[in-house]
This record gives sequence, C-alpha cells and structure tokens, in this order.
Amino acid sequence: MTVVPIKHRVNEWPGSEAVLFVTGYDEVRAALGESRLIIHKPLTGNTEETKGITQGSRRIAPLSSVLSEHLAAREVASLATEVQTLTDEFARNLQREGQGDAIEGLASPLPLNIMARLLGLSKAPAGMLRPLFDRITAGHDFGATTVEQQQGRMALQMLVRWLNHALKTSVEPSPLMTAIRATAEEKGMEPAIVHYWCAMLLYAGSTTTRDFIGNILAALLARQDLVHVLLREPDALDSAIEELLRVEGPVRGLMRQATEDLPLGGQTASRGQLVCLMLIDANRDPARFAEPERWDLRRSPNPHLALGANLTYCLGSHLARMEAKNVLANLLPLLPYIRSNDTAAWSTSRLLRGRTQLRLSWHG
Repeated sequence: MTVVPIKHRVNEWPGSEAVLFVTGYDEVRAALGESRLIIHKPLTGNTEETKGITQGSRRIAPLSSVLSEHLAAREVASLATEVQTLTDEFARNLQREGQGDAIEGLASPLPLNIMARLLGLSKAPAGMLRPLFDRITAGHDFGATTVEQQQGRMALQMLVRWLNHALKTSVEPSPLMTAIRATAEEKGMEPAIVHYWCAMLLYAGSTTTRDFIGNILAALLARQDLVHVLLREPDALDSAIEELLRVEGPVRGLMRQATEDLPLGGQTASRGQLVCLMLIDANRDPARFAEPERWDLRRSPNPHLALGANLTYCLGSHLARMEAKNVLANLLPLLPYIRSNDTAAWSTSRLLRGRTQLRLSWHG
C-alpha cells in the first residue's frame, strides 16, 4: 500500500534561511525533550489578555497536570457516545441531502463541541469561532507577516474575551474548569495567564483534531482499497489510527526558540535562533520506519511523533485518538458509498496541514 509523499519545500518558505530545521527522527525526538528550546509565541504581547505570558510560561505546569488528569484515557472514554451522536447526525444529513461538506458539517464542529463540553460551555458557535481560529493559525504560522500577526493577536484577544463571557454565563462549571480554577487560585496565577491558556486549549483541541479527521476521511475516500481492508479486519482499527497519524498527521512542524547555543542534529542553534522541528520528515525517516512511504495499517511498532514526545507530548492525545477512532468506526461502513473531488482544498498554513473543505456526495 503506497502512500503518495507529501511535498513541502522549506527552502521556499519566507525567512527559512534564518531558521534551523531539524528533520531526522532521532534528532527531532531528542529536541522535543530539550528544555533549552522554548515554544515560539509570536502572538503574545503587552496586552491585558496576554501580559506576562511569555515570562510566566513555566507557571502553567500545574494547569497542564490538571488537564492531563482530566484527559486520561479512562476519562475521555465517556465522551465516545457524544462523538457517535454527532457523527451519526452528519451521516443522516449526508444521506438525506445527497451531499455535504465534511469539514463544515463534522470535522470542525465535532471537536469544538467536545472541547466546549469539557470546559463547561453550553455551546460553541463554530461559524463564529472558526474564522478566529484561522486568524490565530495564520498569525502563528511560519513566515507570518506583520499584518497576519496583528490579525492573529486581535483574534486571540477576541477569543479570550468570548470565552470569559461564555464561562461566566455557563450554568454549571465542568469538573475540568472547576479544577483549573482551584489550581490557579492555589498557585496564585494571574487571571490573564489562565484565560489565555484556556483559550489556547479550546483553539488547539479543536483545530488539530479537525484537521486530522478531515485528512483521514479524504485519504480513505481516495483509497477505497484501504477502506475494504478495514471493513474486513476491524481489529486493525487501532493500529490504522496510528499509521494515519504518522502519514496524515495535522502538524508539519513545531517552532521553537533556542535560549542558548546548543547542538541539534549535527548543527548548532545560536541563542535566540528559531528552530523548526519537522515532524513530517521525522515520521518518514527511513532510518526509523521501514518503507516509510508504504501505508501499513498494521505497522508495529509505530513510534511516530505526530503527537510529540518527551516534554512536548500532546496532553490531548487520548482525546484526539478517541475522536478520530469513533468517527472512523461509525463512518467506515458508509465510505464505499461516498465520493469526494476536493483533492486540492488545502489550507495555506505551512506548519499545519488540513483541508478548508471536503465536499462529499452520497451514492448509496
């Protein structure tokens, strides 16, 4: 089963000549655990909503611990029923109307609704929030212009303010939100840092899973032979999700900044230099993955870096896997009757990879 290689030419990215790219599997994995590489945050600045965030990044560790506890595998399993309900509703609409957009109708609202529920929100208007998410993505992107960063900063401020209002008007705080507030009060965290962290949690937990769901649906619709393999071998679904993460993961690369001179993969990052950890290359490193361009639904072991590693491991990994697996399991029997022609509807983001639309037609 051959996978078409994903083309990306980082030498054509604006400003790439000043950035150190790390591409090998071992080197990227090691860099993900390097404390001297800090997250690059181009949208933080001296505003009321984001003041002190850059300097206080390490102070959010207690909040990360709270999130990790509430997004453990046993905790997110209870959300599977809601994922199934939302997926079934999309499938019924597709069959009734004969057509639909998988991004607008499923991949975008599903993870957003799940994140909203986790935060204790009664609803999250995807139509209003998606443009804000897109602005934030563009502002964070590799080579973002000054205007894109300004627009992204404004979108982030709007998201923080909307979330604060939504939380204040929510009927009852969720267990996660209650724990976040208790921890923040105990540790004496500034409200601005907590508000920013919650807003970025809503953004990151919605957009990356949106892109992953869209990516795997488009990939499988283009490869019906893989769909039939999974229909014949449903026990391969878990390993298939891991292989889908390896080859169709939503993150191409992660931006970091060196706090001091340090060696990285045979190169040297200077203090203050931007570093891009290319997950997309690491996950196709032939030194780590046999026949990396071959799509092996039962690949084992499969230590891909799509969700990070070491210090930089996605706290929502269990949630993302659960959402993707349940969407796929529920739609799998229908995929032989669905067609799509949106093969090139990719977003313009360089660091994230996802589709802006995925128009489907029903042929059942």
